[in-house]
Amino acid sequence: GERFAAQRRTTTPLEAGAAVVTGAGDLPAGLALHVVVADERGAAGADRIRRALVSAWQRASDWQLRRLAAPLVGADGGPLTGPEAARLLVETFRDQADNRLELVLVVDSSDREAVEAIVGRTQA
Repeated sequence: GERFAAQRRTTTPLEAGAAVVTGAGDLPAGLALHVVVADERGAAGADRIRRALVSAWQRASDWQLRRLAAPLVGADGGPLTGPEAARLLVETFRDQADNRLELVLVVDSSDREAVEAIVGRTQA
């Protein structure tokens, strides 16, 4: 909505690979954590998306967030496939996130089986 759009505006452009916390407007959550996966140079590749996710987990810890919901960052029109995006999310979260932080992956039903397999392999 309009309130969310106003709260997510920044005063300076952000580079791909950054992460920022803003108000969530009328969403049921109090805050929104944004990862920047494109900038004036275009869409980021896997390395910059990885950097953005690592930054996101750090911001979540800094803000003492405890539960996050995330789509497959970098997929759905981005440079990554669903499985590549899932792998990056799970690996960076496992390696970087505060152990008190919970991540809920929000995926399309058509991606669910592949994502569950990746999550299972990555956690093993």
